Amino acid sequence: MVLAKAKKLVASRVFRNMGWLGGAELASRVFRFATTLALAHTFSKSEYGLMAILYVSFDFAFVFIRSGISAKIVQAKQEQLKDICDSSFWINWILCITAFIVQCLIAYPISIFYGNSDLFLPLCFSALTYLIFPFFLIKSALIERENRMKEIAVIHAAQSIVSNSMIVVLVLLKFGIWAIALSMFFSTLLWIIVNFRESSWKMPRHVTFKEWHQVAGFSRNVLGVELLNKLRANLDYLIVGKFLSLDALGLYYFAFNAGSGITMNIVNTFIWALYPHLCSLRQEPDKLKYEYFKSLKTIIPLITLVVVAQSSLSVFYVPLLMGQKWIPAIPVLILICLSVIPTSLKMAGSILLNVDDKPQFTLKFDVVYTVLFAVSLLATVQFGVYWVAFGVLMCHLIMGSLFAVLSAKEVFGTVSARSIS
Repeated sequence: MVLAKAKKLVASRVFRNMGWLGGAELASRVFRFATTLALAHTFSKSEYGLMAILYVSFDFAFVFIRSGISAKIVQAKQEQLKDICDSSFWINWILCITAFIVQCLIAYPISIFYGNSDLFLPLCFSALTYLIFPFFLIKSALIERENRMKEIAVIHAAQSIVSNSMIVVLVLLKFGIWAIALSMFFSTLLWIIVNFRESSWKMPRHVTFKEWHQVAGFSRNVLGVELLNKLRANLDYLIVGKFLSLDALGLYYFAFNAGSGITMNIVNTFIWALYPHLCSLRQEPDKLKYEYFKSLKTIIPLITLVVVAQSSLSVFYVPLLMGQKWIPAIPVLILICLSVIPTSLKMAGSILLNVDDKPQFTLKFDVVYTVLFAVSLLATVQFGVYWVAFGVLMCHLIMGSLFAVLSAKEVFGTVSARSIS
């Protein structure tokens, strides 16, 4: 009976999708690990801090550009799809040009805020990457809508391999923080090449915003949620960098990069594969409920196993592979790594509400979540970086677990203990 269940699981489309994305993540993780080693041995703690600020700026802009619009294309009804895609293409151009201008305008104030002029030009250059996005974002969303996760996996693996290889080479050539900015721009060009080959969608010849209200109505809630997610994911960096020091930020960011950065990529792989699968079951509530909880019972134990293994082994692999100077980061790494488990529950609940067209529920919850998260950071930062990491873990544990229960009740009405056990 166990063997039969295992065969059925492996044969399911969502499992195959997870397999493709997981395989791609494994391939890219090898190159990312080489990058982590190169940075650990060549970057100082303050340079790690500068890298964190550069990635935070990029992450916020990417969420602003992509989130909501791509989710709407995946979820849209077939008869509205063409008009939604055409409208989204031009909306993307507006968002991307805006993001480019805003980042260039705030680059100098950010460099002043952190007291480091080396940030200004890399921030401006990396903003050029946003002007590449409109050429492939619609095609990428359509591939995801069609549940073609094999193609998505290949694209991600190729981009990650090129990006990380560039960083390693440029870091060894002493490019410093410019290694990150240059790899962002040039590796993104690969998305255009691959997406043009994999999707037959043609860019509209005429400007149209026919379905802008459909896109905006759905996207504004999803965008709000994703921006709050990114704020929580990066607020600790901003506060540590400002109230402690760039060295403390470098230590903290290293702990994330060598710890939860690995496990969060695994979580994102699983959740990404789950969303289009659940969207295909929107008209079958009973089947949707069954597939959702079955997926959680598969995903959460796997994530927990990876987190526990990595946390336990960190005391060995950090000094051995990264160097003795990063030993003080190990307690932070363990605490941040453990927070991935409740975060994965929160992410699963969010996509369930998106499937059910209720992103506004997530948005309301996340406003409270983010306020409490900010309060916990401000309360703990005065005691040092270790207490910040502990506060992050406790806030995610309480709020992530609570949201997992509330989101399931919102969609399914009631949740039995059997469903979630």
